[in-house]
Amino acid sequence: MNIAMIIAGGVGSRSAQEIPKQFLTVNEIPILIYTLQAFQEHEKIDKIIVVTLSGWKEVVAAYCRQFKIHKLSQIIDGGNSRFLSMKNGVKYLDTTESPDDLVLVHDGNRPLVSSDIIDDAIIKCKKYGNALPALACVNSIYKSDNGTTSEETVRRDNLYKGQSPEAMKLSELSKLCDQAASENFGDTIAGMLTHLGATVYLSKGSERNFKITTPGDIDIFKALLTIPKTTPVK
Repeated sequence: MNIAMIIAGGVGSRSAQEIPKQFLTVNEIPILIYTLQAFQEHEKIDKIIVVTLSGWKEVVAAYCRQFKIHKLSQIIDGGNSRFLSMKNGVKYLDTTESPDDLVLVHDGNRPLVSSDIIDDAIIKCKKYGNALPALACVNSIYKSDNGTTSEETVRRDNLYKGQSPEAMKLSELSKLCDQAASENFGDTIAGMLTHLGATVYLSKGSERNFKITTPGDIDIFKALLTIPKTTPVK
């Protein structure tokens, strides 16, 4: 079974909005619903759980009923960080699902995740044991200790930007989260694996699959909704 775990626990402090960014509406549809629809419509996704702010669980449930997210299985209370939210979701899945199930952990505010990104994450995870959607870095990168000046340029030819959904088998993800919590190195799946010196396997990413963080990102999202999915975004 392939289970999508959508992390929607952020408070939206950088979006300058009164409500969490994943609940902002664009064309009368919450951003979170755009994300959920991508997994709802994917034939290889069997079940969806949402990890969110405790005060918003009923809102998520109501939106899912309204927009017919039938694969929704459970809504879980989030934690004080993305890692703790993921750990809460994994703890729930440990009690309800098979250890061999594949879990795809995705940010609720990455609403333009495509079918082929989900596909490739599943394929790479089944082949290698984990998958991280990633995109080659094309911008110049500068190192700065003070945010004002820079004396070092970082080579970009071997740099990649991590995205989601990250994928891993439930039993392995559960062990990883438990170890990270006990040793205090909780992070993304890829971040935890690299901390342990393990290999992270890169899967397909896309410029469309960006995380909505600032008000400007919402404007970009609105613009991309007007571009057909078949049109490349370079």
